[in-house]
Amino acid sequence: MKKLAILIMAIALTLTVKSQYNEEKEYDSHYGINLSSINSGSGHGYGISMNTNIQKGRKSLEVGAIYQSRENKISGADLRYKIFIGHFNDFLDGKKIISPYIQYNLIYQKATVDAPTVITRDKSTIEIPNYEPGTIGTMEHYASFGMQFKMHSDFYIDSCVGLGVYIGSLDKDNTTNSFGIHKENHGYTASFKIGIGYRFN
Repeated sequence: MKKLAILIMAIALTLTVKSQYNEEKEYDSHYGINLSSINSGSGHGYGISMNTNIQKGRKSLEVGAIYQSRENKISGADLRYKIFIGHFNDFLDGKKIISPYIQYNLIYQKATVDAPTVITRDKSTIEIPNYEPGTIGTMEHYASFGMQFKMHSDFYIDSCVGLGVYIGSLDKDNTTNSFGIHKENHGYTASFKIGIGYRFN
């Protein structure tokens, strides 16, 4: 009877320690990098975002730059705040290969365009071409749903789709080939991202 009591106490102690370890591990910090293709309906076209991220518990913060194919240079910034659904340490330990999340995504992009001089005379508007290009920029806000797919070890695929609004100097004349609803200096559109990432720990 005494041996049985000792065995039960040992099992209970082991389970308690393991539970505490898992809870502590859930709140460890994890660092990583990721590279994603990005396309939104704000009119800037296709780009590549290069982000670094830090994750603690089920929350993740990513910050990086956007390389725009149309501009052929880095011309934007990308900020993502994720909340993962479920225990993320199960994903890290390989107990599951898919980890869904919800995300707030803030994107800033700028581009150069022709900036004609506008003259109004006798109730008529005349545009005179200007040799100096102008700069236009947009601030985009998206609520997104996404998933991370574990590949091998610490590599993963990250994909998400979002709906939101952009605000800035791009107008409907500059976004005729973009999806969404476009107003004079703002619009309602969607964003799509897919990429690959690596977690250091």
